[in-house]
Amino acid sequence: MQKLRPCCVCGNMRVYGINILNQWICGECEKNLLKIEGTHIFYDYYIEEVKNIWENYYLLKGRNELL
Repeated sequence: MQKLRPCCVCGNMRVYGINILNQWICGECEKNLLKIEGTHIFYDYYIEEVKNIWENYYLLKGRNELL
């Protein structure tokens, strides 16, 4: 049985997707990230979400190095 997980971009519960830097991205958001153009209304939103993924990764990495 597949496990539902919340997408870190859209928040929807999905079965299919990818893990990037320990963050779950649903298949729909993955497709949107790959095809979105710079002029699209949601471009800045997706860029901010990717930045958040990196920030969370570095925060967790830094915290783990201190332990």
